[in-house]
Amino acid sequence: MQKQEATDKQRWNDFVSKYGPQSGAFLYAWEWSEMAEGQRYEFVENGELIGLASVGRIFLPFRQSYISGICGPVAANEKNILKILDTLADKESLFIRFEPSEKIESPRVKKTISLSPTTTFITSLQSDVKELLAAMHPKTRYNIGLAQRKNLEIKFLKANELDLVWPLFEETAHRDGFRLHSKNHYLNLLNLHGEKLKVFLAAAFFDGKPIAANIMVDFHETRTYLHGASSSQDRNLMAPFLLHWELMKDAKEKCLSFYDWWGIASSDDPKDPWAGITRFKRGFGGDVVKYPGTFDYVLKPLGYQFYKIFRFIKRKIK
Repeated sequence: MQKQEATDKQRWNDFVSKYGPQSGAFLYAWEWSEMAEGQRYEFVENGELIGLASVGRIFLPFRQSYISGICGPVAANEKNILKILDTLADKESLFIRFEPSEKIESPRVKKTISLSPTTTFITSLQSDVKELLAAMHPKTRYNIGLAQRKNLEIKFLKANELDLVWPLFEETAHRDGFRLHSKNHYLNLLNLHGEKLKVFLAAAFFDGKPIAANIMVDFHETRTYLHGASSSQDRNLMAPFLLHWELMKDAKEKCLSFYDWWGIASSDDPKDPWAGITRFKRGFGGDVVKYPGTFDYVLKPLGYQFYKIFRFIKRKIK
C-alpha cells in the first residue's frame, strides 16, 4: 500500500460521499479537514484509491505525541483500515486515534472516550410530507401545529448574523450545562462552503425576536442538526419543533434524502442526561444508527500504558 499526499478536492469528496458513514460524513469532507488543519493522505493499492485519512499530531508531555485522525480513516473496504493505520504509523507516535465505521478486531486496538456521537437518529426524507407527519409522535405533530398557529417566521441567516442569535446559544449552554466553543469557532463553521458541503444558520422568530436557532450542515445526501439553541421564556411557542419541520421540508426540496439528528442517548434510561433531547428528536420518527466509537491503535504498548496513567491522574486532579 502506498501513502501519498491528497491534492484533488473533488476526488477526495467523491470518495467520502461513496464510502463515508451514513452519519457524520461531513466530518471527513475536504473543507472540514482544512478547517481542522489536517494533513490529507490518499492510500493507493495496485493503482486504485482504497482509502483516505485526515490526520494531525497531538503533542504530549515528556516529548511524546500521537497521531489523531480528524475522523476515519475512510476505506472502500473496512478490512483495509488496519493496513492504512500501519501505513500511517511512525516512530514518533505512541498510538493513532481513529473512528471506524465498524468495529475493528485487533489486540492493538483499544477503546477510548468517543469524540463523535456513537448513537444517532436519522429520519428518511424519501417519503412525502404527509407520510413524514404520520410517522411522527402525536405530540410532535401537535406541537408543530401549535407553533404554526402562532405565526412564527423561519429565516435562513448569513454567517455575519450570528450575533442576532448568539444570546440564545449562551442561554441554552447555561441552562443545559454544556460548554460552548468560542463565537469565532461557530463563525468559522458557518463560513465553510464547498461544492458538496454547506454549513448554515436558521432561526425561528416571534414578533421580530429570535427564539430558536440551529446550525445545520449539508453534505452529500444528508442534512445534519449540528447545534441548537432556544429561549426558555418562549418555550410555550414550540419554536424548535416548527424550525426542524421547516428544515426537513427544505431539505426535501433540495433533494436531500436524510435528516441526521446527530446524537441521542445510547440507552432508554430516563436518568440519562440526554433523555430529554432524545425524546424530542425521536418524536420526529426515524431509525437509530450506532457506531463503535473512538479507538486507539497502539504503536508503543509501554508508552501507551504510561499515557493512560498520566491521563487518569490528570482527570482526577481536575
